[in-house]
Amino acid sequence: MAGEVQPFTKLANAEIPAVAQSGELGPEAQALVPAAASPEGFVGSLIDAGLLQDAVRFLAHSLRPREAVWWACLAARAYVDAGNPVQPPDTDALSAAEAWVFKPDEDNRRTAYDRAMATGFQTPASWAAMGSFWSGGSIAPPNLPAVPPPPNALGRAIWGAVVLAAVTNPKSPEDMEAKHRAFLTQGIDIAQGGNGRPK
Repeated sequence: MAGEVQPFTKLANAEIPAVAQSGELGPEAQALVPAAASPEGFVGSLIDAGLLQDAVRFLAHSLRPREAVWWACLAARAYVDAGNPVQPPDTDALSAAEAWVFKPDEDNRRTAYDRAMATGFQTPASWAAMGSFWSGGSIAPPNLPAVPPPPNALGRAIWGAVVLAAVTNPKSPEDMEAKHRAFLTQGIDIAQGGNGRPK
């Protein structure tokens, strides 16, 4: 990535080795970790090396929960806008995920889980909603002792949403790469404090 990159101010975890490991980045991406001086530079190196899915993984596992789910929501909306088949439970799941982003309270988190469970987990919307549920709080029923989400669950859900939106029904390999790059542009903008819709 040419030029100076604005700092990533919306990361929950900026420790590159830890995120690279927890995010299950591939061997080629792991090889770039020792030379990485900053999250911004590391993501840029991944993109320059053509390791686009690893760049998505890194952002998905390092963004703050609310920002990460918003990124998944944007990818899911793009999936819908591209004309991919979506059933009512999927649109309900996406609406629930978006509702949690705008008001991240417990009721909306639980609603997102219910909506996700009504889907077949075949679209990005399902994973955006599960990302909302795995953002924090207990994953046990409300009347039972609290159980925290698995450590990598949120990042995996966000990665699943973004990558699924990028790889579904591409017109060509170049189209799939372009989608990855477009979503990464959104994710980077969000990491920098933007709304994911850079001009």
